Amino acid sequence: MHITELELKDFRNHKYIKLSFDNAPTIIVGPNGIGKTNILEAIHLLSTTKSLKATYDREMISHEEKLTRVATKVLKASELETTEVKEFRYIDLTQQQEDSAKTRNSWDLESLELYIVKSDTYANASSKKTTINGVKRSITNFAGYINTILFTPSDISLLTSAPALRRRYLDAIFFQIDKTYKQSVAEYEKAKKQRNKLLETIRETGRGYDLIEFWEEKLIKNGQYIQEMRRDFFAHVNNTIEETAVKLSDNYKKVEIIYDKSEITQERLNKYKHAEIATGRTLVGPHKDDFYITLNDYHSGNYASRGQQRSMVLALKLCELEYITGKTNERPILLLDDVFSELDERHRQAIENIIWNQQTIITSTDRNL
Repeated sequence: MHITELELKDFRNHKYIKLSFDNAPTIIVGPNGIGKTNILEAIHLLSTTKSLKATYDREMISHEEKLTRVATKVLKASELETTEVKEFRYIDLTQQQEDSAKTRNSWDLESLELYIVKSDTYANASSKKTTINGVKRSITNFAGYINTILFTPSDISLLTSAPALRRRYLDAIFFQIDKTYKQSVAEYEKAKKQRNKLLETIRETGRGYDLIEFWEEKLIKNGQYIQEMRRDFFAHVNNTIEETAVKLSDNYKKVEIIYDKSEITQERLNKYKHAEIATGRTLVGPHKDDFYITLNDYHSGNYASRGQQRSMVLALKLCELEYITGKTNERPILLLDDVFSELDERHRQAIENIIWNQQTIITSTDRNL
């Protein structure tokens, strides 16, 4: 699939904007602060129902507004027209937008809408509503209707920040391609919350041992599914990341992604039970998982230069693109946020070699890429 239209209402700094797209790579041009990144965030939000940037969903709602609406129209892959002419399409956000993309009234377009509504009761709370062709859908059934890969200069933080960010990155991949994964995460978090309450009760009163087994069974079942999906992804990456990295630099001869798994089994839960009762927290499981990339056997988050870290993340994203393609039989939309300004010629060429393989939307301050 690819999107033919994007409409934002009260989304971050966009009071209202409507953009059209075709199957040519699109470059969204404008000065810093005009909202280019917010457009890519909105598209990514439609694919995952989650923001990789916002702590709370309501942060995406424009100031002083109660709700935001993000809508798109989607064209099925079977209806895409191919072209041999390789020309970029430009959208200048400083100018009044006109629909210069080819009309699609005769084609069968799917309409997707996502609303985020602020809560009147709780300070940071909000709710989501999603529809496809006007029919209300659950978040689980909405996520993954379109698939995206988002690459931004700040993605270096995947290597240098806390493990929670890397787990969110993994979740964003699987929320798009596996509905069971999203459900397993929800059930795992519920079981962990209930188990933690029981651990505190046991610590304070000595009662609750008879109830904890029920939640541990749910914790193990869903936790093992989550970790099996993650293991499958890392296996794919390790089969391809070194070959991908070499295309970026001849010096990247030994690249590996390490899955630091906090395995969840009944044996491990029993092993750490006393410590968990003391802390009131579940100490093992996928909520403790992490991963890191090594370059020539060194942890790239700790020892690689900024340029090397950028290369490792780019290689990871390119592996992710092929992974999602293999799982869905459709190439995801590639979203590139002002990445060319920080890349050398070889890295730029690596990206330029793949931008024609799927719908690609790029942001830049420079029209002359």
